[in-house]
Amino acid sequence: MIEHNELTDMQYSGVSVGWGWANVDNVARDNVVRYNRVWNVLHTEADGGGLYTLSRQPGTLLAENYIFDIVRYPWLGGYEINGIFLDEGSNLITVLDNVYENIDDADLRVNVPGPDNVFPDATVPPAAVVANSGLEPEYQDIRP
Repeated sequence: MIEHNELTDMQYSGVSVGWGWANVDNVARDNVVRYNRVWNVLHTEADGGGLYTLSRQPGTLLAENYIFDIVRYPWLGGYEINGIFLDEGSNLITVLDNVYENIDDADLRVNVPGPDNVFPDATVPPAAVVANSGLEPEYQDIRP
């Protein structure tokens, strides 16, 4: 599980999960990425996202993340920058209740995925996602 993190000022994607560019079985499965606050990433590389996946990942959940302020730097070329990027072979992944703000290219990009990703209708209000993302209250004092 990757939960309640604040990820910023990163050269590439905030969170990358999976490996391999095909919709085939591998060790990636049952990953949970939720309640994270991701912003100001993709500084030196593009073709990624605040959250980035590759390959088939049965049982994987990307939910209630707040992803914002991902802007295109001039040196990134033509490759996209995204809030969430389900790249090659990403399959059997559920994407639910994420909030996107100020993403220069796409909030959610799906590139040659498997057919069994799930994008249910929103169930949590966006304001609640933003309020619950990032560090939990008892750890907020560690911010610089």
